[in-house]
Formats: sequence, structure tokens, C-alpha cells
Amino acid sequence: MTPGSIRSDFENGGLDGWRARSTPGPVELANSNEEAWGGDRSLKVRLTPSTRLVFAFTSATAGAADGTTVTYHVYVSSIAPPRAIVAAPFVTDRSGLLAADRPITLLPGWNVVQWTIPKSVTTPLRKLGIEIGNRLGWPGPLFLDSIGW
Repeated sequence: MTPGSIRSDFENGGLDGWRARSTPGPVELANSNEEAWGGDRSLKVRLTPSTRLVFAFTSATAGAADGTTVTYHVYVSSIAPPRAIVAAPFVTDRSGLLAADRPITLLPGWNVVQWTIPKSVTTPLRKLGIEIGNRLGWPGPLFLDSIGW
């Protein structure tokens, strides 16, 4: 596949190999047709009032390496409080070291989050994902779609 290809679009009705951990846990992931960037489906991440951090990630990292630009499309509902949700892309490399971007505040609607994997990362990658921060304990869903590199 060429750089910039969509790797996860969730159109098959599944999770496309994505998983999540949260603090405190657990967090629910589901395939959804409620919102979509491209096509008809996306990955729904259900936040609860006690959810503070969610790490949504995949181990299917073929083609991603240092210098690769990763693009995420993240939907935040217009009823979420302003500045409540932040996001930071991350990877873990073969030695288990974490490399991450600084968190950015997400706005209502679809957000395009892009990040270039740092040159210091060693391949193959173990995980590639996005950290979602729920600063105000908003109990609503987020949606991820059309994730590519």
C-alpha cells in the first residue's frame, strides 16, 4: 500500500483490529453507523463520566515507520462541553518505548489529526494509536474513522 492509504475504515462491520484501554477502565468500542467520515461506518468509543484517558490502538502497523504521517478522523458531538476532549497520537516501538505527540483540543464535528512518527522510533512498531483525554468527564461517544498512513 502507498503512504497515506486508509488502513482502517470500519466498513466491514468489525473493529479492524482496534482495541482500547482506559483509566479508569473499562471502555467500550463498537462498530457504528451513527457517524462516519467516509463510507457508512466508524469506530465508536463510548466515554463515561469516570473515563479520563482512553488509549485506542492497533497492532496492525505494517507500512508505518519513522517519518510516516498518520491521519486520524475523530468526531466529537456538539453537545460535548467546550475544551473537554483532547487527543494525542502515539506509537510504541519494538523495544516498548512510547513516542507521542502533544495533546490537541478537539472541536465539535470531525477533526483531522495528523502526526509524523519521529525519527527516533525503531521498527517494527508494536502499537499505533490515539490517546483521548476526557478532561471534564463527558459521558458521550466519540467516533474514529478513515485512519491512514
